[in-house]
Amino acid sequence: MQVGEYTATIDLDRVRIFRNGTLVGTGRWTGRCIEDRPSGISPDAPGEEETIFATLEAGLLKEAAQEVADMQAQAYDEDGVDRTLIRWMLSLTPRERLKVLEDHNRSLMRILDAPVHREL
Repeated sequence: MQVGEYTATIDLDRVRIFRNGTLVGTGRWTGRCIEDRPSGISPDAPGEEETIFATLEAGLLKEAAQEVADMQAQAYDEDGVDRTLIRWMLSLTPRERLKVLEDHNRSLMRILDAPVHREL
């Protein structure tokens, strides 16, 4: 995310803020805002820091929303089939697939064998 001479990058929950390519601070990205923000990132205009952070946060939020939208668009095909489950199952070995099926079957059998309690 670029705002003038400032750039913000996210690595998991860490935000790195650069000014003209030089790291000037880090913070924690909560998914909505930058917490534990550094101070003094703009020594020439300290009064502008709030505006800089607000603009960076808005940009990061927009990028995150776009990333989620892209992932959702790729997750389902035109018929509404969830591709992520298919990809996950295909990533397993045949033995792992069988174990998943057996685990699901075991869970279902426990549910079906559970006594039904009814109050009259």
